[in-house]
Amino acid sequence: MVINKSFSSGRRTPKNRKNRSAVWDDFTLDPESEKIVICDHCGKKLKYNGTSSMAAHLKVCKHNPNNESNKRQRNNPSSMNVEGQVISSPLMPRFDQEKLRYLLVKMFVGMELPLNTVEHPDFQEFVNGLNPKFNLISRTTVARDTLLLWDVEKAKMKNFLAQHCHRVSLTADTWTYVQNLCYMCITAHFIDNNWTLQSRVLSFCQVTSHSLLLKGEYLHLRCCAHVLNLIVKEGLKDVDESVLRIRGSVKYARASAHRFAKFKTAVELSNTEYKGLVCLDVETRWNSTYLMLDSALKHQKAFEMLEIQDPKFTEELVEKGKGVPTYMDWEEAQAILP
Repeated sequence: MVINKSFSSGRRTPKNRKNRSAVWDDFTLDPESEKIVICDHCGKKLKYNGTSSMAAHLKVCKHNPNNESNKRQRNNPSSMNVEGQVISSPLMPRFDQEKLRYLLVKMFVGMELPLNTVEHPDFQEFVNGLNPKFNLISRTTVARDTLLLWDVEKAKMKNFLAQHCHRVSLTADTWTYVQNLCYMCITAHFIDNNWTLQSRVLSFCQVTSHSLLLKGEYLHLRCCAHVLNLIVKEGLKDVDESVLRIRGSVKYARASAHRFAKFKTAVELSNTEYKGLVCLDVETRWNSTYLMLDSALKHQKAFEMLEIQDPKFTEELVEKGKGVPTYMDWEEAQAILP
């Protein structure tokens, strides 16, 4: 007695034929009816009157591993259902407003971005494109969250120092920003428990001047950059009045938006090819004096035109300063620049 192998496994399939369709690899004949087939993946029953209906079913079967749509869904964190709605995958991270808000503030601090960036239409459009659910905060909230982040990180640092810091070296760095504001930064340097050199900023604040605290009665240090600045300033004494007059001209042009608009008009009337703007220097940063003289020299004709167009230019520089720059002043400035 010969036993059919297909019946021995509990499955009924049509008799083997040379050109049997490949769809039969995914279907089994219903034991109760020769005209019904059962999908091996989802168990759905179909009327068997040809393999076209079977092939059509395999294309939409959600349990068919060879279905192209199922393959795309496995490769992508989310996919679209038949109604056009997004189907979330377990791999897609859960939306967290507070975490995204924290990351936004952290990005602003790390990249030193202006706080009003959050109110720029292009930035808002970009964030909305990333996730429309995210409620973008205002610049006031960013500032407040930055202070809260500072408190959190400060507590973390105290805990870290308590566990790893047994001996510490402190360095103080002071400098003047382009707005003539002085700042001081206190940094701690130490070796942690893993013998790794660590550096942590302990304090960053605005100070009144470069003079150290307590009038230097208990501590006095000379900064290399400050010493170099003193050397350069000593060398500039020979052309000190020329630098003062040029600085006064730049200061007048940058004093207000109205004056700056007049200066731009003078630049256009003088046909100056240089398109950059003049910048005011900081006396404690000799490199900024170089940049000021360099940009001012390129706008020499504009300053001469401003002297003709704006009577207040000459009047104020004579009353409050050394007067307007002379031809010799521009020559001396040109001589000290490389």
